[in-house]
Amino acid sequence: MKIAVVGAGYVGLVSGLVHWERGHDVAFVEIDDARREGLMRGVVPFREPGVEELLARANASGRVRFVADFDAILGVCAAFVCVPTPVDDTGRTDTRALVFVAGELARVARRSDSFVGIFVRSSCVPGTTRSVFGAALRDVPAGAFGVLPEFLREGSALEDQRRPDRLIVGTESERLRDLARSLYAGVDAALVETTVETAELVKLANNAWLSTCISLANEIASIAEHVPGVDADVVFAGVHLDRRLGGPGRAAIVDYLKPGAGFGGSCLGKDLRALATFAREHAEPPRMLDAVHAVNDAQPIRLVARLEATAEGLAGKRVLVLGLAFKPGTDDVRGTVALPIVAKLASLGASVIIHDPLAARKFLRAMPDGDRDSVVSVDDWRAVLPDVAAVLLVTAWPEYAKDLPTALAGCERPVVVADGRSVLRGARLPALVRYVGVGLGPASQHDPETVAPDVPRSE
Repeated sequence: MKIAVVGAGYVGLVSGLVHWERGHDVAFVEIDDARREGLMRGVVPFREPGVEELLARANASGRVRFVADFDAILGVCAAFVCVPTPVDDTGRTDTRALVFVAGELARVARRSDSFVGIFVRSSCVPGTTRSVFGAALRDVPAGAFGVLPEFLREGSALEDQRRPDRLIVGTESERLRDLARSLYAGVDAALVETTVETAELVKLANNAWLSTCISLANEIASIAEHVPGVDADVVFAGVHLDRRLGGPGRAAIVDYLKPGAGFGGSCLGKDLRALATFAREHAEPPRMLDAVHAVNDAQPIRLVARLEATAEGLAGKRVLVLGLAFKPGTDDVRGTVALPIVAKLASLGASVIIHDPLAARKFLRAMPDGDRDSVVSVDDWRAVLPDVAAVLLVTAWPEYAKDLPTALAGCERPVVVADGRSVLRGARLPALVRYVGVGLGPASQHDPETVAPDVPRSE
């Protein structure tokens, strides 16, 4: 089949390349000239395992095109809409990109001799897709719209697209349902055919659930920090063994039921705010959603406060922040908790040094104007480690877990280490190191011989 993907960003590029891999001809509509021209040369604007190699193969095949003009996709049978739907400070969704795309696709569908099915993959609150695309396609009998939410995880996006756990198809058009079945024929995934609004809410509810798990773990960890001898990681290792979470076989959701520095990324926080605002607009107080957001906002600041207390103040001291991306394996800094952490450290008078294997440049660009001068980015964190008074570990990059204990062993003066991702748990650290772990009770902190006993595993 000939299909179009509107928006060659993270979701669009991954989705389209996997459709190409399944044998379809794919035209990417990308209006950003620099991004489009880079993709034509094989340059991927983000880091995701396997995407660069897959793009090179697709470009060489001659069955992938990158275009700026919607007229170039005339003749496609399906169009996947993968454009940004950001939210403002009030949580309201900016639908301008959707409105523009809807108008352009309706114009193409009017000129088409065959049916054009439109699948919206962009996250929206219920009612958005119908109001935007329903209006645009009202007088276009050859076109139909629906919602096909994406559930891609950065770091494993290709695998998630190739082997989805579910396909949620929200539409009232039987022709569009048939098209979806054809496009995903042979894909072993649960198929749910439902309404447009239900499909929109599935995506938001899914992200709200994941966010809730993370904030619950962090709230329990905050309680544990007041109880002598308690280790929240061990608490949740016990929780993970509940048979309803998979028991010893371990369901994947337990990865979200772990204490840490808080969640980031482009989706969880955005979708949580959008859903909470939608609830308020319908006179339904989003008490749990607001609480989840409040816990997450407080978590990185809480970690800095504990570091400050242990170090007996940070003013005038050098602090090394390790990890800036919102998760390892990506250079994505959208929503990263490193931003409020660095800002708080600077406000306390610390001299902040930052490092990330991939994301340092993007992080500096994401910092508010005027704040960049307050930090120093380094390529070699090991070289500056002997001169810092404190280390705050934000992102669980493997190199930190592997090399930090050995590097700390060479320190000749006291250093406080705040471990926001529990990557040093069980590691032996020298007596000069004072360790601050998320969810560790008072008697468990600052052990000079070993940070904490190895956490029981539920696999």
